[in-house]
Amino acid sequence: MPGKRMGSGSRGGSRVRSSRPAARSRSVPRRQTAVRTTRRSVSPSRVSSRAVKRSNTRSRSQSISSRPRPTVRPVSVPKKRMPEARVKAMREVPVRPTRAAPRPSSRDIKQSAKRAVGTAVAVAAAGQLLRLNTAAAAPQVVYLADSLQSSMDELENRAGMSDVWEDVANLDANLSHALSLLESARDKGYMFQADLEDIAYDVMSRWQKVRGNVETNITTQSQQAFSYLNPINQKVSYLNSVLGNASQAETALTQTEQEVRSALNSVAQIERTITATYDDLESQTNQLVSRLTHIHWMLTQRDEASFSWMKDEELYMAVKARWDKEGKDDPEGILYLTTQRLIFERKEKVATKKVLFIAMQKELVQEVLGSQPVDKIENVKAQNKGVFGHQDFLEVDFGQSVVPFHIDGQDSKDWVVWIKNAQAGKLDEDRATGSKLSFADLTGD
Repeated sequence: MPGKRMGSGSRGGSRVRSSRPAARSRSVPRRQTAVRTTRRSVSPSRVSSRAVKRSNTRSRSQSISSRPRPTVRPVSVPKKRMPEARVKAMREVPVRPTRAAPRPSSRDIKQSAKRAVGTAVAVAAAGQLLRLNTAAAAPQVVYLADSLQSSMDELENRAGMSDVWEDVANLDANLSHALSLLESARDKGYMFQADLEDIAYDVMSRWQKVRGNVETNITTQSQQAFSYLNPINQKVSYLNSVLGNASQAETALTQTEQEVRSALNSVAQIERTITATYDDLESQTNQLVSRLTHIHWMLTQRDEASFSWMKDEELYMAVKARWDKEGKDDPEGILYLTTQRLIFERKEKVATKKVLFIAMQKELVQEVLGSQPVDKIENVKAQNKGVFGHQDFLEVDFGQSVVPFHIDGQDSKDWVVWIKNAQAGKLDEDRATGSKLSFADLTGD
């Protein structure tokens, strides 16, 4: 069958020759080209404005701004490390601090605990629990195997008495910090609360007497606690061989879990026996640190006060307070009790610029809103308000008005006693007398 000629099926019988259209017949007139006119809705000024914008955009796109180069942080100077021998020698020489030492961090306490372990480290290294091959456990007992491994990890950690060692190091650090705070407070001129020296001396002397026995007891009891690990290791060895069999492993896992729990209870009893010898010392030390920390906060407020101190006037107590006017704009500040006056100083940051009720800029406002000689105060009364009565209020009768102060963090009943003692001239009875007790005196160095 002969091939179909290209273009034979097109309408009108037109054919394509040499890829060019056929010549138009001269008898057919050519259609005139339409003239494009400007639309009525397009104003000449708008067309001109758009042309200017396009020209500006094109010129800006052709100019490429240089990208900022990143700033390279300069290489820090390497820190010089002291030789270990010299560090050890310095640790053995007692150094009397000249100012309040910073509160020890948790990392420092843990490092001190590791150094204090001593011979217990060797004991712990000798007694370790085997690991369960939980990856080979059957799917039905994976949960039991993971639970047992978690209990074993806890037992291994507590058998070395790591928590008790950390308590000992923590008590050492906190007691040293308290003594340094006490000496620093006396150096700054705060001579009240005379019982601080008595508490510090009592706690330090008692701790020095029992500390050696505590360390010996910890080491001895650690050996007893590690004796619980050998029977458990034997069962772990058996478990690793049958963990793939769910029926055999389930019973063994349950029995081993019970044995580990029993060992944990025994270790917990050992810990309670050891900590009972210094629990009261730890509590007294924490209270001592809390009181001295507040005293240093008071001394900072004293130095930052906006008012002038009178001759021979001394700060006795200070606390955060709010002048309670039962409004949302009640002034907050510091309530001071000195040997001569009761002063309320407003001290708070006030918003100076807000955007949609959000404070964008604040400034500190300090001004004395109330100052009265203690002998001019008519009456003081302590009150407890709030749903559960946990909010302490101090009502002070200044003669012309009664002002309620909301005390933050202290008992208002104590403030009543302190103000009445100031009126009776009894604050000097709470003054530390004699020479200042130094850090070296308390430690015996």
